[in-house]
Amino acid sequence: MRLPLSLAIALLFAASPASAAVTAASYFGSAGKDSLTGVAIASDGAILISGNSDASSLGGPAARMLGTGGGFVAKLDRAGTKLVWFSWLEAAGQLGLTPRDEPIVVTGDHLTKLALDGSSVIWKTATLGSTVKSFAVAGSGAVAVLAGSHAVALAADGQTVLIDVPNVGRSNPSAVALEPSSGDLFVSGDHNAGYGTCGGPWRSPFIFRYDQSANRIWTLYDYAGQAACDVDLAADSFFSHLFFQPDGTLYTTGGADGGNTVLTRSAHDLAKNNPALAGACFASPCYGWKGAAAPRYVGRLKSDFSDFERSSFIVAHFNRAPPGCSCDVPQDDGSTARANSAGLDYVFPTSTGDVVGAGAAGWHFPTVNAWFPQAAYTPGYPAVLAVLDHDLKTMKMATLLPGTGSTQAAAYRGGRIVVVGNAPDNSHWTPPAGQETLAQATISAAPAGGALQADFGGGTQDGFIYVGCVTNESECSAVPPPVSGGGGGAVSGAGASSLGGAGQLTVGGQSSGGGAANATEGAATPDATKPATSGCSCAAVPRPQTNYAWVAEAPLFLLVCGRKRLRRRSRAR
Repeated sequence: MRLPLSLAIALLFAASPASAAVTAASYFGSAGKDSLTGVAIASDGAILISGNSDASSLGGPAARMLGTGGGFVAKLDRAGTKLVWFSWLEAAGQLGLTPRDEPIVVTGDHLTKLALDGSSVIWKTATLGSTVKSFAVAGSGAVAVLAGSHAVALAADGQTVLIDVPNVGRSNPSAVALEPSSGDLFVSGDHNAGYGTCGGPWRSPFIFRYDQSANRIWTLYDYAGQAACDVDLAADSFFSHLFFQPDGTLYTTGGADGGNTVLTRSAHDLAKNNPALAGACFASPCYGWKGAAAPRYVGRLKSDFSDFERSSFIVAHFNRAPPGCSCDVPQDDGSTARANSAGLDYVFPTSTGDVVGAGAAGWHFPTVNAWFPQAAYTPGYPAVLAVLDHDLKTMKMATLLPGTGSTQAAAYRGGRIVVVGNAPDNSHWTPPAGQETLAQATISAAPAGGALQADFGGGTQDGFIYVGCVTNESECSAVPPPVSGGGGGAVSGAGASSLGGAGQLTVGGQSSGGGAANATEGAATPDATKPATSGCSCAAVPRPQTNYAWVAEAPLFLLVCGRKRLRRRSRAR
């Protein structure tokens, strides 16, 4: 029986979140080279951005001159389609907001706080001795700052020192955050763990906690080189971002360059599997990750910070099922490829209990129920956006963002996520062989005609802005909830989180799950290429249908294998 068109449409969308889609997409630039480095969402839903440009015409004749050096802070309306004000500063990095919505922005080795309307500088910190890598604003207005290896907590005046850690003591600290109730300082990153029997040096991840007297009172991971080498777990691994929620829940993102990573094991005992991964250790004949050279790690810590409660690696293929346990994925043109350097850098719990994230992909990021299911990859690392379930096991939605280069920052509040970054000039870009019909090399404005800047502005690079609703129209159109707490991420590389990007956490059903995003649990099929005594097995378990309207062409897979791993360096990043 053929359904009436109206009924078919009603059934198609009945189980999907109302208006869960991109609501605005735009370039932001000039005839010169432009970039966006930070974003935050204000209490009225307005969007603030920071960035840099070599064209003085950006911002128009009404732009204020609060400094020189090509950096700026700008305010957009709630929709992200109209410029409200624009202020020039020194070179600008990460952006955050105080509880009163006043912008704070990285300006080299300082932090600079602006008036609510961007008309003047309220304060500027003394030099912090090195370029600021990360900062986070707490609900009290206090600010945690990481400059080089110097971590410090400042009072809301930007001058009074609350906690001072002159040297974190590791080679590459990357992010800081303030625990909402205690005000303790958290620092994440990695360090060169030295040489061992498995070669090296290699990157070892860590998270430290410092009390009000600057004493380190808690450590997560931070394994020595020899300890990891002895059990063949010396893949380069790292933590990059920290995200505190108002209730004290701590999320982190990071990654590894192969499956032989300490992140698959307990934070305190390498002999035990990471309990948050439900025992999966993700080995395979192709050096650990089914061919993925740099999968990203997402984790939520227990309330006492003793270990991870839930965690996952973003390990999945784009549109083809790998044959058995092979590393290589068949492509349309008959060639093969491997998933590589794909994942989420920013994660935020939503009111539905899901977790929304934004990041970038080197190649073969999965598209599931995608906003742009036909989007092909563009030059550089295109931005991606995804929704995971509360247990971080199933990827409910994942989409590429056409016309983008790399995600530099993301913010979430009240059901809405804003992703910003850098878009290269794609005017002469040729899609990969076999994907000519899938190419969307430029941003498609949504809603039609509402873009702040519909076309690429010129030069070699523009900024980009994507605004989306990931819960429902009712929440996304309402005044967003207040936020408190703070989180931060590395300013260099992928960018940083900002206050205004943390949502209220509604905890869904608890389970003992974990493991790989996009995965469902099921019996593993033995891997015929491995000796039976190795304990290795691989499974390709179809992902069940979600309640989203659009369903991807191919199922995603749970990759489960045994204990022994071989060292594998990353491919092209």
